[in-house]
Amino acid sequence: GYYCPMGQTTPTPSSFLCAAGRYGNAGETTSSCAGPCPAGRQCPTGTANGSPPGSPCWSLVTGAANYFCPLGTGTSVMTVQTGYFSTPEAKAINEREAESPCPIGYYCVSGLRYACPAGRFGNTERQTSSSCTGACEAGYFCPGNNPSSPVSGFLASTSTSARQEACGRTTDPGTGQATALTEWYCPAGATSRTRVGAGFYTTPESAPAELRTGVAACTSEFVCTGGVRRLKLEWSDTV
Repeated sequence: GYYCPMGQTTPTPSSFLCAAGRYGNAGETTSSCAGPCPAGRQCPTGTANGSPPGSPCWSLVTGAANYFCPLGTGTSVMTVQTGYFSTPEAKAINEREAESPCPIGYYCVSGLRYACPAGRFGNTERQTSSSCTGACEAGYFCPGNNPSSPVSGFLASTSTSARQEACGRTTDPGTGQATALTEWYCPAGATSRTRVGAGFYTTPESAPAELRTGVAACTSEFVCTGGVRRLKLEWSDTV
C-alpha cells in the first residue's frame, strides 16, 4: 500500500501511500502503484495487493445491489440510477461493477431487476414499479412471473404488449395453423385464458371469436355450446 520514491529509506512512509483507486505490491516507486482497483471493489488510499485487492463495493446487506464500483474506484461508490439495475447480475449483490437500463418486460428497484407480474406488461424501458406500463387489454392475456423475486437472465414469458396473447387463439404445434375458439374469455388484466362454463356463452358476441372478454348466462330460448349461443329449434307435430 506504499510506494518509495528514490532516496526514501522508511519502508512504510505515511506520506507515500498508493493513491485511492489503486493498489500496490512491495517495491512500488510511484503513487500509481501496481494498478487500478478491480471492478466491483473499492480501494481507499494505501490499499495493498490481495486476492483480490481492496474490499467489496458495499456491505453485504439489503440494498447492496443499489451500488456499484467501476474499475479504479477509491471510496466514491456509485449509486444506481432510478430505472436501472446493477451488473453483472451473476456477481454478488455487493460486488457489482456497472449499471444498465431496465429492459422492456421488467421493472427495477434498488438495483435489482424483476419481471412484470402476470396480467401486466412493460413496453418501455426503465419501469420502476410492479404496475409496469399497465394492465393487459380485455380479450388478451399476459402471462408473467413471480414479481417478488429478482431475476437473472431473461424470461420467455415476460409480457411486453397489452395484447400479448389473443385469448382464444391456439396454434397447432405440428402445422402452425392458428384456430380461433369462442370457448375462452379474458377480462382486462387477465393472467391466463378462462374456459366458459356449461350454460354460458362468451361475450361480446360482436367481437372476433378469439377476443371474447366475458360471459353471460344462456336463457331458456337458447342452447349454448362451446361459448356460442344459438336459438333452440322446436319441432311441432301440427300441419
